[in-house]
Amino acid sequence: MVALYILIIVIMVVSSLWLLTPRVLESRGNVLRTQGDFDDAISVYSMALRMNPTSPESYIGRGASLAAKGDAAAAIPDLDRGIELLARESNWKPDALPRPKTAYERDWVTLALTYRGVARAVLGDIQGAFGDLDTAVRTSPMEVDPHRFRAVLRTEKKDFTGARADYDRVLTLEPHNATVYQFRASLRLQEGDYEGAMQDLEKLHEHSPDTLAFYLLRGQAHQGLHNDDEALADYTRFIDSAGRTLRMIEKTRAAATRQDSSAATPAASPAGTLTPQPALAAGSPGASFNKQATPADNAVEAMPAESTSLRFTISQAFRKQPMRVTDAEVVASDDPESAPEVLTAQLAQAYHNRAIVRTHRRDFAAASADLVRTLELAPDDQAAQLSLGVCEMQQGHWEPALQACARVIAMNPRNHTAYSYRCTILMAQGDFAGAAAEAERAIEADPAHDLAYLHRALARMASGDFDGAIADYTRLIEELSTQHAVQVLYNRGLSYLMQGKAPERAEEDLSSAIRRAPHSAHAYTFRGIARVAAGNREGAMADFTYAVELAPRNPAAYANRGMGFESMGRYAEAIHDYRATIEWGDACLAALPRPDATEAELAAAVRPAAALLREDPLNRDPVDFSIIRALEMQSSDPRRFIGIALHAAGHIRGATELFRELLPPKLELIQKRLDEAIKKQWAA
Repeated sequence: MVALYILIIVIMVVSSLWLLTPRVLESRGNVLRTQGDFDDAISVYSMALRMNPTSPESYIGRGASLAAKGDAAAAIPDLDRGIELLARESNWKPDALPRPKTAYERDWVTLALTYRGVARAVLGDIQGAFGDLDTAVRTSPMEVDPHRFRAVLRTEKKDFTGARADYDRVLTLEPHNATVYQFRASLRLQEGDYEGAMQDLEKLHEHSPDTLAFYLLRGQAHQGLHNDDEALADYTRFIDSAGRTLRMIEKTRAAATRQDSSAATPAASPAGTLTPQPALAAGSPGASFNKQATPADNAVEAMPAESTSLRFTISQAFRKQPMRVTDAEVVASDDPESAPEVLTAQLAQAYHNRAIVRTHRRDFAAASADLVRTLELAPDDQAAQLSLGVCEMQQGHWEPALQACARVIAMNPRNHTAYSYRCTILMAQGDFAGAAAEAERAIEADPAHDLAYLHRALARMASGDFDGAIADYTRLIEELSTQHAVQVLYNRGLSYLMQGKAPERAEEDLSSAIRRAPHSAHAYTFRGIARVAAGNREGAMADFTYAVELAPRNPAAYANRGMGFESMGRYAEAIHDYRATIEWGDACLAALPRPDATEAELAAAVRPAAALLREDPLNRDPVDFSIIRALEMQSSDPRRFIGIALHAAGHIRGATELFRELLPPKLELIQKRLDEAIKKQWAA
């Protein structure tokens, strides 16, 4: 009987030892790692390595678990050691393309290279990361992970074509991977493929209906498709859900802090308090949709070590289901420390994007409120500061607008856009010298900034410095880098015309503008004026007549043709044109909003203008009907160009006030000429 007991004990000990062999432990670690239990997997792999310190599989498994957990610095030595041991077993060099002998070995090589690439990316070694992931793709072209993580890095580096190809490959292999649909939708938003993004978001919603970022991304797609109502609704839904989630995270952290801290430990921040966080890196899911307030290049040249947004994006790439609305899932996500930071950045972006939509709808007060909230969450967001300055400018709040620009300049003295905005504000206030100085500062900050030269030219024209304006326009034309070639040629021609020295040059520039915009009544009107100055009366009358045919409500063309008829003694035709000028001029005055008009009343005046304005290729941006008519009345006053500059900045109120000041003297002059023409007709 004693012998039987001894035999049983021996069998039990042997069985226990067999259960603790390196291979068994390694298999257990693989199961835990696949299930996402990285801490236990690391412990099991470590136990296996104590028993067999030359196991490449255990090193690679532990390194992959460390990388998936976010501990990139600890992962790389394990992965390096695993690759070295695999190379020794298979007789290939670690820095050469692996030649695995079996499918089993190929899988381990691919796993090691993929996760080392991930770890290197998080630590900022982007070149090394791409090298590992490219090799992993070549080694196992049917494996999902190398394509998925390479797509994330390609997106960060703005290689949208390559990233899309990788995401397409992943979805071919895993057609139900909701996270990849989210990532590809974000990629397509950055490319401007809003229809494609909508299709991916439909798939995302189908496979993961409670994805937290869904409404932010769909709002961006709607915004790109100019569906403002839908974009506002989606941004509002995201703001509500993300705000609730962040408040829950704050409560959870505060409770944990109270439990783990002694009485001497400072209290945690109150529930609901959101710590300002840095903005999302370009290319992350939910990153900025619209950066038009800051046209600076946002390309990612190099990623900082331990980038929070990149680390979070990579951690989410491990998942087949995106981060959900459920608060508990967010707190328990793969990288809980970075989740609140990224959510805060996404929430700030949602407020900013909603403000942009509201600006398009000319609801500037609500847009300003959204931008204030954006800056509470992300106080260093220069784009939001500039957008706030624009909203204040739109409302005629000059000093707050200037202060917003000053805050941006304090953060970044090389931000040329802030100087350009200050230039526009000072022009609206009539400070043309100050406006020109701000434009010069913008040029110093970025000598290739065409808009700054355009602003300085406008300010110089307004102050009567036509030589300086012509020099700026000439630079823009010679550089051929401006997107406003027609307007630049047109304005330089007018500068020559107002300078009064070279009408033939004015005619040449205006003719060039006409070749590019053959249906512009404005260009024909002013070329007619240049031809009058050059003594070509017949050509001038032909231009005025064609301008009237292009725009039958063009007061400037009627006024100038009337003067031509009067000089020819054709008084009846001159009287007809003068009366038409006064008729449309009176209509313009009647259409001008009151000085105390509300933003809603200004917006109502703007809505019908877009179609009218597109009649003339020189004025493509939507502006107020009355401003168009007022522009047509101004044939020489340089202040009209300040109106153009204000409209380029979207400031309807300032332009309206300016043209209200300019228009009545013009009508009085035409009325006087009408009276004289009538007297001459009777005398004849």
